[in-house]
Amino acid sequence: MTCEDGIVGKVGATQRCVLTAKDGTKYGVTATVKTVESDNVNIDFKVDDKPSQ
Repeated sequence: MTCEDGIVGKVGATQRCVLTAKDGTKYGVTATVKTVESDNVNIDFKVDDKPSQ
């Protein structure tokens, strides 16, 4: 998975990324910050239902 920019450590912040499967198929992924506790950032990843074009 690659992301062009870093994600801000703030609850609700999002970042779009690209996941490349073993067969080369690419899927969009949304990373969302769920919680921040000191230096620990909990991020949820949601993969798109269909591959990217």
